[in-house]
Amino acid sequence: MPRHPLTILLFMCLSQSVSHGQILPDTHSLYVEIDKLIRYETEITSRQTPGILVGIVDGKNIIRLSIGQKDFSSSDKLQPGDLFEIGSLTKALTAALLSRLTNDKFIDWKTGINTLLPESCRNAKLQGITLSDLATHQSGFPKYPPYIGRYEASGKSLFAHYPGSAICNYMQGLDAPPGGAQYSHLNFGIIEIMLEHLYKRDFAALADSLLFHPLGMTSTGFGPSDTLTPGYDLSGTLAIPMEFASCSASEGARSTMNDLLRFLRWNLGLLHVPKMPFPVAEALQSPDFPSNLGNGITFTRGWFLVHPKKKRDVFIHSGRSRGHHASISFCPQTGTGVIVLSNSAFGTDNLGYLILRTINRNWKRKSNG
Repeated sequence: MPRHPLTILLFMCLSQSVSHGQILPDTHSLYVEIDKLIRYETEITSRQTPGILVGIVDGKNIIRLSIGQKDFSSSDKLQPGDLFEIGSLTKALTAALLSRLTNDKFIDWKTGINTLLPESCRNAKLQGITLSDLATHQSGFPKYPPYIGRYEASGKSLFAHYPGSAICNYMQGLDAPPGGAQYSHLNFGIIEIMLEHLYKRDFAALADSLLFHPLGMTSTGFGPSDTLTPGYDLSGTLAIPMEFASCSASEGARSTMNDLLRFLRWNLGLLHVPKMPFPVAEALQSPDFPSNLGNGITFTRGWFLVHPKKKRDVFIHSGRSRGHHASISFCPQTGTGVIVLSNSAFGTDNLGYLILRTINRNWKRKSNG
């Protein structure tokens, strides 16, 4: 069978990597082929999603593409330094922070949560739940805290007025561990409370000093920003930025393509950071645990693990806010990964996975390089 033309172009282009934050010109053949992939193999439309950034890593090579425009009212293109809300992709960052702390022997994956939480959150009946259970969605806690709608205010994001104390009240009221695999934002809200208690520091400051700064992710963080890229909600109007009174460790991070490329390369063992050695990243990828997401998908610490039929494990996480969408997918066995960011809540379908599959020759690629 002849090789897909996009595969040929990717290998030609990756052998002449564009670096220093540059993006490929619209006239480049790779840009044209990925644009075709979007139009013919996804449901993405320019009416719903004005702009898309794509970052591709293949070993030491990095490619950046900007497709479409920065907003509906101008022809400016999205840039690799533009700031996006990354939604639930935040969980992968929080899990990386936990992995560093366990590597430094400050905490242990097997520690029961009551040992790590403030007294106001403890419940002896939950002691069997471990830190690892939270990070791998094995705790059985629901996706959202119960009665979260009572705290929602018109025009505000879901967690804008939901306090950490409400999470503690919920936990103390449980008569037994929930049990079972269940993807949960609440798990990472509990982790946020736990780390702030242990370190006596704000979670945002903790992540900045122990994760973002060591990895050189200089534009990544939490909280409001005047430089946030305009995003569009499902009605096509400018979205209101997200706010968080709790659970920012689950959904609250903001980042750029350039920073996420550093994070991706670190996960692939291609970015060497003394304070964040590669075993810290490896601990996020193995072992894997059951999920409630169907056959062929399991949980690891901070990632979904997809098992394609060709036996190439693919790690994936995506995130959505009111006006942005983000995803990372990577294959450690071949040293390849793809990041996709967009300025619309409609998202980017499975574009990152499609590009990654193409780079890996429909999962037939045999090794790194």
